[in-house]
Amino acid sequence: MLQSSYRIRKRIRLGLLLLGLPQLAIGLYALFFSRDFYRDFPFGRSWAALGPFNEHLVTDVGALFCAMGVIALFGVLHVDRRLSQAVSFGWIVFTVPHLVFHANHRAGLETVDVIAQMAVFVAQLLIALYVLSASRRLKA
Repeated sequence: MLQSSYRIRKRIRLGLLLLGLPQLAIGLYALFFSRDFYRDFPFGRSWAALGPFNEHLVTDVGALFCAMGVIALFGVLHVDRRLSQAVSFGWIVFTVPHLVFHANHRAGLETVDVIAQMAVFVAQLLIALYVLSASRRLKA
């Protein structure tokens, strides 16, 4: 049975909101407080502290995260098949290598941190895949 377009749009909005808001918050943190982000992200756990601090790199990553968050949040306001698919594909392209990197670079992290990282990345990937799947049911 096909779900109503309203329900599909509502679920897509929720998925994009779950992707966009945290990404925007993380991006703003990295963009405007790059040294603190590098030293403490997230919540004093120091996940970002791989190699020497590079302000240029951290602020560029912060700007990228902000851009991804803004695009996802734009999709929340304007649920459209193609836009939802574009956001989903972009998120998948970002998340898969990010997940693979962190899965292979666990040295120095506590088990709880490794589990938390993988849980966040897998959740992001599943949300993006859901939005992609749900958007296919919207009219073009």
